[in-house]
Amino acid sequence: GGGRAPFCQHHLHEHYEKWHRFYPGLDEKPSFYFERQCFLGVEPDYELIPHLVDSGLAHTLVFSTDFPHFDAIYPGSVEAMASRDDMTDELKRQVLRDNALRLYGASR
Repeated sequence: GGGRAPFCQHHLHEHYEKWHRFYPGLDEKPSFYFERQCFLGVEPDYELIPHLVDSGLAHTLVFSTDFPHFDAIYPGSVEAMASRDDMTDELKRQVLRDNALRLYGASR
């Protein structure tokens, strides 16, 4: 899940600091590439969304239902995400719509 992302970024950064001189084509830190190219799917009941937001990853979060797995919230997954009380309306809009539009290069 997305909760591993901050730890992975930290691990990649440590390796970059020690070994980047051996990779001359790697001009930026791993966090630059991650934030530019990676998105994290989050389900409506994923408890770590606030932690990911606090880690600066709100712009990478995209809505996921996990359907058709037996433990998926379905039907009602969009409603479940929209009714979370630990997310602002702006963050909900970002996760439910805006980030996916950016991921797929679509316009509003």
